[in-house]
Amino acid sequence: MKKLCSIFFMLIMAMQVFCEDYKERYEYLMKLERFSEAKKHLKIWQEAAPENPEVFFAYFNFYTRKGRSKNTSVDLYNKDTDVGFSLVGKKEDTVLAYINNGFRYDADYINEAFMYMDRGLELAPNRLDMYFNRIDLLGKTENYAKQAERIIEILRASKEPKRNWVWENEYISPIKIKDIVLSKSEKYYRLWLGAKTKETLHSAVICGKAQIELYPKEFSGYKTLGSALTIRGDYEKALLYCLKGEHLNNFDEANILNIATCYENIENKTNARAYYKKLLKSEDARMRSFANKKLKHLNQSAGY
Repeated sequence: MKKLCSIFFMLIMAMQVFCEDYKERYEYLMKLERFSEAKKHLKIWQEAAPENPEVFFAYFNFYTRKGRSKNTSVDLYNKDTDVGFSLVGKKEDTVLAYINNGFRYDADYINEAFMYMDRGLELAPNRLDMYFNRIDLLGKTENYAKQAERIIEILRASKEPKRNWVWENEYISPIKIKDIVLSKSEKYYRLWLGAKTKETLHSAVICGKAQIELYPKEFSGYKTLGSALTIRGDYEKALLYCLKGEHLNNFDEANILNIATCYENIENKTNARAYYKKLLKSEDARMRSFANKKLKHLNQSAGY
């Protein structure tokens, strides 16, 4: 029996080394941008290990890389906080537009990428990193409706008991899964709110609602939903969620600003002043300056 166990263990180790060799060769070819060789190598790898999800993840990355080309665009929002820069006006450092240095994506290649990722997830339904790579590409290709759908899907899955989640090959403790899923989802919420388009705001609204339903004690769902509704001008509904969020986190300046904005727009100037005054304690000089201007305007309109 011990001999059989030893043989089985050796076979597992040999298979792992075998697969790692294929992966290393693939990564080497991609680094050198030898795409035709990389594609041939992927076929050989798939024939050797047809049930290995890493093969399909590699195909996903291959078609994503093949399908993208450099692109510079001028937009009213910053598509990526790490890339690009802003055109600033003379008056009060007003941002006129953002020059975004990014990529455009070929639809045919990207559809291939998603097809392979779906096949990989069928083989490895607990690979959280693969889910978020798919979500990330949906955002980069500006398919925000589908991106929101996938985020809600993983939010729900994160609540399922007895799921042995992994990130790449690392096991994720059940007590950490919520924080990982929420923190990564919040990254996309911020990008949607920054874009302020009809589609991105809708995605923020439906994901905010879904998160509140699944995680009612987590602040970020209320903040996201309240922010999206505030931007859309639905002030009374926004105020409801912002105030609920305040009970969970009464120090978040973005949420305080949303509350002040909502009160101002529904003509409750007393409460608007109260919340703008809270922002005078901000460490951000621009926030303090903005709050001062708002208070001055409210006081003047009230005849103070």
